[in-house]
Amino acid sequence: MIGNIKWEELVCAVCQTIEERFDVLLDIDGEALDELDEIAKRTIGSYELAHPNPAKVAGHVVFWFRRLRPVTHRPESQNKLLVANETAALYLGLSICDLYRGEGSKETFHLPARVMKDWIASLRYNSHSPHAIAIAFEILTAEH
Repeated sequence: MIGNIKWEELVCAVCQTIEERFDVLLDIDGEALDELDEIAKRTIGSYELAHPNPAKVAGHVVFWFRRLRPVTHRPESQNKLLVANETAALYLGLSICDLYRGEGSKETFHLPARVMKDWIASLRYNSHSPHAIAIAFEILTAEH
């Protein structure tokens, strides 16, 4: 948990969605999630906020999720999704922003499919920082 956001509770649902959508079987490394929580708390601490808004939490969690790669394919999975961690990371960030509304957040927001694909590819192949991803979520979810 970071601030009042229980992001860990969303990971299984996110991975289940990916399994159904892409016909893959995934495993989640709980130790990697514990490490992610510890590191994200440390990097988000630079904001010096007791309860950082959901966009900030999403940015840091997404960054570390895709970096630590806690999702693997089960041996019995017939198919592979090479971008499973990046996809799970982005879905997780969007879920955080959707479930936990911060002050000044839109009631609803939409990310077009082509932007999702571009963002997933960017998370896989390009350099990002936790702060840059947090800013992207801020822009996506901000009311004005």
